Amino acid sequence: MNKNDRMAQPTLSDRQGFNRRWFANNADLKVYRPTSRAEVVLAFQDIIDAKDIEPHEVQITCGRHCYESFVYNGETKAIIDVGSLNGFEYSKKSDTIEMEIGLSNWEMYRVLNNMYKRTLPAGSCYSVGLGGHVTGGGYGLLSRMYGLAMDYLVGVYIVVQNSSGDAEELYCDQDQHCDLFWGVKGGGGGQFGIITKLIFKDAPPSPERMYTINFSWDWQDENGDYLSQEQFTQIIRLFEKSFCDQDPQTWHVWANMLLNHKDAKNISITAFVYYIPEYHGDWAAFELKERNKFSAILKKANQIKLLSKGDFTLFGHPHIPSSRGLNSYANNLKDNFIDYTLRDYTYLNGTQQVSPSGPNSFGKYKSAYLTKYWTEHMINSAYAFLRKPISYQDGDHATRADMARSLIQIDSYGGKINTVEPKDTAIVQRSSIMKLQYQTYWDNKMPPGLDNTAQADAHVNWLNDMYKTIYAVSGGVPDPRFSDRVDGCYYNYPDVDLGSIKNGPESLEHALMLYFGDNLPRLKQVKAKYNPQGWFGNVQSVQTYCQEITTENAQSKSKSKAKNM
Repeated sequence: MNKNDRMAQPTLSDRQGFNRRWFANNADLKVYRPTSRAEVVLAFQDIIDAKDIEPHEVQITCGRHCYESFVYNGETKAIIDVGSLNGFEYSKKSDTIEMEIGLSNWEMYRVLNNMYKRTLPAGSCYSVGLGGHVTGGGYGLLSRMYGLAMDYLVGVYIVVQNSSGDAEELYCDQDQHCDLFWGVKGGGGGQFGIITKLIFKDAPPSPERMYTINFSWDWQDENGDYLSQEQFTQIIRLFEKSFCDQDPQTWHVWANMLLNHKDAKNISITAFVYYIPEYHGDWAAFELKERNKFSAILKKANQIKLLSKGDFTLFGHPHIPSSRGLNSYANNLKDNFIDYTLRDYTYLNGTQQVSPSGPNSFGKYKSAYLTKYWTEHMINSAYAFLRKPISYQDGDHATRADMARSLIQIDSYGGKINTVEPKDTAIVQRSSIMKLQYQTYWDNKMPPGLDNTAQADAHVNWLNDMYKTIYAVSGGVPDPRFSDRVDGCYYNYPDVDLGSIKNGPESLEHALMLYFGDNLPRLKQVKAKYNPQGWFGNVQSVQTYCQEITTENAQSKSKSKAKNM
């Protein structure tokens, strides 16, 4: 295959990912679509030889789910799309699974479960590509039970620029290039090179059954009464006490709480219960125990404030009742409303049922880890912001922003994740009990590449202000240096407002410390050894001194060019 066959003019779809805020509008953009690992090497070699592309002007994509503009921006001149690398191989002898990184979460779940009765504790969003997801951590609904997906990695193939200046695929594990292997286990996709294949060992057994339950409270009930601050506090405490327990006997339950803005009408808790015969033994006894446990939780929930009478959704999917209920308490609740029962699915069907991905919207995200329960200050701050109406100037009139998809998502965390030492992988957060994702979404009729700036600013400013207020005690961010209640942020949920190289090395250092903590110095050493040029860099990449100088020079050129325009 010659160079012209490897390189293609981009389609409009190649210029935009899941987050519609970002668009690669460079008229000279080129896209490489390798279909094999060898073609990845050739594509990277073409870019190295081109001489007219700076390292930060080439990016890698697969599932196209990056939250920030790291791939889709005006500076990107070349994209290597590895989405066609979908090879898969299992060795029964060594109990290893080799997966090329173009596979999505759903493809991985389907093949592992159907062919080998195995799974990995990866994410719930079906269309996310494995490469960036796993190397950034790989967190999902089974992580309390099984840990992070990357914790099962035993080998990685990665394409780098070698000391001779050529593109080369390396293999790394705990014996070969062990420092690089440590770095890719949590250091993030594209940090050191182009990941082409992941090798996992001892993947855990798939659950046989997956139960789901969702219950919610209206912000304003049919009598016109609003959810009080005291009730809001009690609901958060119920979630913490019911679903953040670190007792191994509770690890098979994962739950999240959606503290939605009042425009969404309600707040909710969704729980997932996994039955795994190898761990839980007799199914009937297991089911009876879970039924009794959730009956007690539902009773407490209803005593705080009567549960919603309306229907609900699971991660964006409409409620679909199963053929059998598990929980008898619903029959004792007053009035005619939805049957609050655990619903029984096969593992694969349940995973597909709750797998969210769309709709594709404009969005902004922030994250945090908590090692302890929420403080009263945090709860009161969240309550105030979630009830706050937001407006923006649209032309010559003020418009009320639709905040129905603006929320704080609290995930139960810990369990098996916390049995790994912080220094053993690049993921330093190994003592948290909750993981938070702050989200706001908006939509408009703008064509691809455009957004309503005033609308976007209203949503982003609201989210940033709420975040700063909630974490005021630790400097406006979840900085563990100032509070032992927080433990930084998740690199796979990037947030440029934490800091970036565009605002100088100190700003970037601040953000990277929140992501990687005490592991940051070691990551810098690995980066300097295997990717000193800063290939695939973005404004929050781990940087060496040489890369900082290069970035500063690029910024100076950009400013000079702007002055001359």
